[in-house]
Amino acid sequence: MLIKHKLIFSSAISILGMFLMLFLLNYSATSAQHGMTLTKDIAGINEKVLQLRRSEKDFLARKNLKYIDGFNETMSVLNTNVQKLEDDLIAMGGNDKETLQLKSILSQYQQHFLAIVEAQKRIGLTPKAGLYGNLRKAVHDAETLIGTDDYHVLSVMLQLRRNEKDFMLRSDLKYKE
Repeated sequence: MLIKHKLIFSSAISILGMFLMLFLLNYSATSAQHGMTLTKDIAGINEKVLQLRRSEKDFLARKNLKYIDGFNETMSVLNTNVQKLEDDLIAMGGNDKETLQLKSILSQYQQHFLAIVEAQKRIGLTPKAGLYGNLRKAVHDAETLIGTDDYHVLSVMLQLRRNEKDFMLRSDLKYKE
């Protein structure tokens, strides 16, 4: 074999090796990009879950219905993000079992939160609404019937009101007695 042939053969192998390295570099860059996309998707999902918790806590603290709208909007965006993550995982050949489980958990969370909202609406969002309002009206009617002449009955009524307010503040069943 001539040196010229050996040189051409060596050059061809070098060029083939360079193309192979270029292909591997491109493949690793694409894989890294997919990994970064997944990381970004997961971070977005985490952020939306925290926003859900904030809307939930704000509603429970302030009893304002505007937080329910925020909760539902965030849940809609979160479901879209989870679907995107699932699509990305499937495109990469990954397992979507965890995303299906996450969807199920988020659906349960939304159902439980909306059940709490309905219960709170029934109880009353303000002191004059719902069951709170009915209780308040009944007590005011009873106080009107008692009047101001019978101090003993009025004293017992005020003791009942104090126990009622203590129960509502502390949710301790000892005030039921």
